[in-house]
Amino acid sequence: MDQRVLILASGKATRFGGVKKQLLRLPSGTTIIERTMCQCRKRGASPVLVTCDGEIAATNGGYAFVPEKHERTVDTFYSTKPLWSDKTIVLLGDVVYSNTLMDRIFSTKDMVVFGHEFEIFSVVFMRDHHSMVSRALCNTEYPGKLRTFHQALTGSEQGGSGFKNLYWHRVCYINDYTADVDTQEDWVDMQKKPIEKC
Repeated sequence: MDQRVLILASGKATRFGGVKKQLLRLPSGTTIIERTMCQCRKRGASPVLVTCDGEIAATNGGYAFVPEKHERTVDTFYSTKPLWSDKTIVLLGDVVYSNTLMDRIFSTKDMVVFGHEFEIFSVVFMRDHHSMVSRALCNTEYPGKLRTFHQALTGSEQGGSGFKNLYWHRVCYINDYTADVDTQEDWVDMQKKPIEKC
């Protein structure tokens, strides 16, 4: 079975003052994106960086897939459609993933959305799910966040309950230090967490 790992890293970091969050250095000295790529390689995958930014692409030897649309997360995700494979793993470039979560993501053999509270960190899907994923991406009403893709996928509204209370067998609720970095406060909090080596 062919597997493709896509790391979405085309955001403008508007909530982070324009700083390239993927290139922030963790206490270990590696950047967020370097850590994610290391985690993928340790699990036998050669990830594809999905970015329009040359500095981020340089972390992968200059190789990157440049998405046709990249203003919003869901647009970037949809632009990767030509790369979808037998098994496609979508990761976000501004998320610090625990090794435990990465193991779960890479061992998944079905369509699963991995998230915590109101955030989605990863989507895994198989060839049989391509049309379902494509339809959901096209029908996402507010494509700035992946959780709106999930709403389109399930026909549900999270409202104030978040993913923790959402009953759907394709959601895997994450309860460890995995988190995305959207704000300066997120970054300060992340540096206090017990992040293990990749």
